[in-house]
Amino acid sequence: MTTPNNDRTIFSRPEDWERFNAELQTKAVAFDLWDYINPEDKVAWPTQPEEPSYTNYPKKLGRGTRTSSLITVGGEEELVDPNGTPTNTIEMTQIGRSAYTQDWNHYTHKSREYTEHRKNVKSMTDWMLNTVQQPYRATIYKATKKIDQWYKDLQDIGDVYTSRQKPEARNRYRRATTHLTKMPKDLGAWISQWETAVAYAIEKGMPEAIDSNSVATDLIDALSSVMGDWTTSFRMGHKKEINDGSISYIEMAGLLREYAKDHHRATAPQIAKGVFAATYGYDEDVSIEDTKELDSTTSDPLPPTDKTKGRKGNQERPRGRGTRGVRTGSKRRRADTETNPDGSIYKACLGFHDITQCYYVIDGKAPEHWHPNERYRKVINQRIKEDIALKELIKRINRKPTPVKPE
Repeated sequence: MTTPNNDRTIFSRPEDWERFNAELQTKAVAFDLWDYINPEDKVAWPTQPEEPSYTNYPKKLGRGTRTSSLITVGGEEELVDPNGTPTNTIEMTQIGRSAYTQDWNHYTHKSREYTEHRKNVKSMTDWMLNTVQQPYRATIYKATKKIDQWYKDLQDIGDVYTSRQKPEARNRYRRATTHLTKMPKDLGAWISQWETAVAYAIEKGMPEAIDSNSVATDLIDALSSVMGDWTTSFRMGHKKEINDGSISYIEMAGLLREYAKDHHRATAPQIAKGVFAATYGYDEDVSIEDTKELDSTTSDPLPPTDKTKGRKGNQERPRGRGTRGVRTGSKRRRADTETNPDGSIYKACLGFHDITQCYYVIDGKAPEHWHPNERYRKVINQRIKEDIALKELIKRINRKPTPVKPE
């Protein structure tokens, strides 16, 4: 276990490697040293710049010199001593003096850079000495080695531990993407577990987790039996991003959480009368019991049993003559949903609510504070366009009654 010490991570055993390595890389980048330490793409260490020497520049011809050569500078001729070397800039030719000045400025700049580099190396060395405990410090930190060699030896120790984590990451990922046969009791917890497993697999370098196309395909397969509406919407609305691998697992988790917030049926009993969900809701004149009936995926829900009649919030209905009239309103609402022949309710969007309560397709249904999801809207419009019966149903529901003229 890593031990924090003055906000530093101490490397005392192989299990500490990942956190220690992450902090070390952050430090190395801040000191502009990672390019020299990174064993996968290492750059040669900079060397101390060499000061320019006077003897490397031409000397102008002095008095008493018998031999000379002639050079032209700016249209004027200048004599050069071919055998002598200058001892200062005054003895140089005009060209030599100009070249020396340029080289000296370059040397000064490089010298400052190198001095700063050496300060950073010292700071990095001190940090590594203070964050690695015995026996590693004694066996790895040799004075004759540079810090990039220190890092490589520490990495070899850490790789022994991380190599054992790859199978664990693979197993966690596979468990998280197992094909579900029933809806999780807590969809939000399942999403968090899936997201954590994918992130861990990416960290450990699993190819199937790094490829977002594979991640999306595995997610669709895992949820296809219990959330077929969402997987269809996800595949249709993000086809391009899935195919080119541009959608990240974080975006997928966000879409799933949006679905869990707006559509998960486990939250329906918690909705109070007159309260709307984030995306969908119910009329204020619909009770909790009627909401459950409207949310049902069958056209004729089973009548309440003896156990439910006495439950709190469900007053026992009077028996005898007139009893049927009590449920007439619920039956009429169920009749207006236009159920499919197989008993499932037509849904314009991908929710579990009645179509007459859908904010996306029913005019004037959404409250003022509600904002639509444009991705869902795109999918809904496509479904309406392709389903003539659904289109006619929505048109009929939205048709306003013709006002009756007073006589």
